[in-house]
Formats: sequence, C-alpha cells, structure tokens
Amino acid sequence: MLVADQVERLGLRHPTPSDAVVDGLPSPACKWLGNDGGISAQFIPIGAEVAIPVPGAVITQVNGFGAVRNVPDLPGSPPICQLAIDVAPGQTVRVQANAIPNPPYGMDELCRRADEAASMVMTTVVANAPK
Repeated sequence: MLVADQVERLGLRHPTPSDAVVDGLPSPACKWLGNDGGISAQFIPIGAEVAIPVPGAVITQVNGFGAVRNVPDLPGSPPICQLAIDVAPGQTVRVQANAIPNPPYGMDELCRRADEAASMVMTTVVANAPK
C-alpha cells in the first residue's frame, strides 16, 4: 500500500505484512516502523461509516475520498490517529499513525503524519486498482 519512495519520505522501514480476518473476510494489512512511531494500513471489509459515531470523529477527505478521522483512546497503547477512508460500498482503507510513548510532538503532528500517509496510501491504491 506504500511504495519504496513513499516509505522513505515518511522515514519508515521494516514493512511487516499481515493477513488479518474481519467478520470472517480477508483484511490484509501492513505496518512500517520509524524512529518515533509507525504507520499501518489495512483493507477492512466494512463501510467507513461505522467510524462516524466514534467520540471525537471528524468527517474529512483523503485524495477526494470521504473519510473519518478519530483519535482512539486505547489504554496501554501509544497515541494513535487514524483515518477510515471510504473506498467502495462495504470497503474501507484504514490508515493509522502511532507514536512511541511520550512522543516529542503532539496529536496535531501525529494526525498530520496520518493524513500524509493516508494520501500516499490512496495514491498507491488508486494507481493499482483494476481498470
């Protein structure tokens, strides 16, 4: 979901793909690590609209696709900013930026990183979509 030059621009390394399952359907994902956190991207077989009622959710756009941004509060987890991008009926691309505990920047910067990564992911997804 990211190509080599995008990974380099984001300051990431060590791609780790995974084959998750959501609601009994394939949900492929990949995670990349950086010096102060990481980025993950995942295809989820559920519509992005399920993210709208999450407390603090904000409706936005990524490369012209409708999206929902939120900052989940997960006890014991590093700070996360995520976008659920509506790519097709019943299909979401979720992009998360996470920070190591006590990052040297705030949530605004973490969400800026999530936005940048989400834009790159969608550029790659659209470029590789069947025509």
